[in-house]
Amino acid sequence: MKKLFLLRHAKASREFPFIKDIERPLTERGFHDARLVSEQFKKKFGTPGILISSPAIRAYSTAVVFASAFHYPEDRIQLNGKLYNSSVEDYLEVIMELAHSCETAMIVGHNEVLSETVKKLIHDTSFESLRTCGVAVLSFDINSWNSISSKSCRLESVLFPALLKEV
Repeated sequence: MKKLFLLRHAKASREFPFIKDIERPLTERGFHDARLVSEQFKKKFGTPGILISSPAIRAYSTAVVFASAFHYPEDRIQLNGKLYNSSVEDYLEVIMELAHSCETAMIVGHNEVLSETVKKLIHDTSFESLRTCGVAVLSFDINSWNSISSKSCRLESVLFPALLKEV
């Protein structure tokens, strides 16, 4: 059994039109939401065995916040260029290249391709788009990541900031 966590980066700033898209930072709300979701995620699902992020600043910053909540060393976050400005096939390739020994993995990336990847894996076009800082929790009844298919995949849960209202 393998478990995959697909995380959409938190809210990013659009107030700096002169910077490149890949350099867009998180907003204050983005950092807040990432802390909120990462803490709840850890309580429900523990720490993933591997954390892979798009190299975009907003995705990597989200990954760093989650890594901090997990006590996962920041220098172990893997950056993968296939997760930026990419396709569903690129995301599937990254997933299928995960080590056989890895039971759980978190991938931090971008919409719409992230939501389209979830739709393809669960074979359900009615799946709504992941919200910012949303995590889709997928389980696969497989022994090796290169065996993933919609037949072996089940959507277990979706977690996002609006579900976690602070008291």
